[in-house]
Amino acid sequence: MQNEAQDSLEEVALREVLDDLRIVIEPDWLEINGRTIWNLPSELPVVLAQRHGLVQAFLNLSKNSHRAVQDCAVRELHINVTVGEVVVKVHFQDTGPGVRDPDRLFAPFQPGANGTGLGLYVSRAVIRSYGGELHFEHSPHGACFCVEIPIA
Repeated sequence: MQNEAQDSLEEVALREVLDDLRIVIEPDWLEINGRTIWNLPSELPVVLAQRHGLVQAFLNLSKNSHRAVQDCAVRELHINVTVGEVVVKVHFQDTGPGVRDPDRLFAPFQPGANGTGLGLYVSRAVIRSYGGELHFEHSPHGACFCVEIPIA
């Protein structure tokens, strides 16, 4: 199945995906008196992925952060992109309360989750189908997730 997914990969302009994400999420953040902070290099590469799946994975991470900061004094989502030689890393860092049990994050059907509890599980599977990775990074404040995507 992974070979089929990799056969259907296309060259996707990461800048366009992030522009689309900004259009979708920023009104929600403004509505809660929050803000998104974008730290993007001037040049972003083309990545190997499927555009729709990449947008969905990014949207899931953003929505999770949006829910996490609801009761916080500071409501921010930092989206940072770093470009390496073979992969691009997109970090989603929020100012929420953090993650209680990181070992269970990517298990399906999370108890207490809004919705089905499948968001991170499915997002990771989608990113992995592109030859990339989605993982949690420990952070002193809030939660941080990193998406690694192969450069085309």
